[in-house]
Amino acid sequence: MRRSRAERPTLAQKKQIEAAGLNSRDWLVLIESVNQLYLVHKGTGESRTIKKKGEQE
Repeated sequence: MRRSRAERPTLAQKKQIEAAGLNSRDWLVLIESVNQLYLVHKGTGESRTIKKKGEQE
């Protein structure tokens, strides 16, 4: 079951967000899939999808 609302990122998720060149303080995690994070910006509501790095493929 997927989350219905955005939540604060965990430490591991923060590292993934920072690796994508984003400020982890500004983003909330909407959905975490096996190889992607679906993010929502706190201020603007903009959504973005980033690929996880360092995961086994």
